[in-house]
Amino acid sequence: MQQLNYSDARNRLIPRNLAIVLFIRDHGLRPRDIASINMNMLNLSQGIIQLKWEQEVITYNLSEKHVQYIRQYLSDIEKLKRPRYRTKDSLFIAYNNRSEDFQYDYQNEQPKRLSVRGIQEMIKDEVQQAKLRKLSAKHIRNGFILNKLLQGMTNNELLLLLHLNHPLSLYRYKKYLEMHAQNQNKENPKDQGFSQ
Repeated sequence: MQQLNYSDARNRLIPRNLAIVLFIRDHGLRPRDIASINMNMLNLSQGIIQLKWEQEVITYNLSEKHVQYIRQYLSDIEKLKRPRYRTKDSLFIAYNNRSEDFQYDYQNEQPKRLSVRGIQEMIKDEVQQAKLRKLSAKHIRNGFILNKLLQGMTNNELLLLLHLNHPLSLYRYKKYLEMHAQNQNKENPKDQGFSQ
């Protein structure tokens, strides 16, 4: 039986994986949000993605590095299986480690969408590979929320951006920041700022 070379597959998937992590870290998207991104929501030439949440369309500006990762990932997919621009093809498609190739749904005649579970597993695998402490998409998203609160983003702006329904959704994050600030003040009474 042929031994599988997971490092080759992992190396091939690095641009895709980095693009996914940047959606969480830089924009606060959840794995289910990322799994639902279609090619018709993406405009790489303008570096934007537009997602519709209920009645709101939210435009996210992508960094040059983020666009570069997405382009690199897409260019590595053979043309027949590559998601097509301006279609409902999924941006992120599943990868089969055994065949070392991206998957295609022949019944629906489109690339096979990467599942929410697949995104969660990818993050878990990357964290293990990097020998980091236990870290999930939720931890990364929580860091995004805390940073936005520290930057002074209003409740309404953050609720819209994260498509949350109630201001109480942010309560635990604000409480955490207050407790952290109090602990910092006890340790360093002269330093009144929050250190990151």
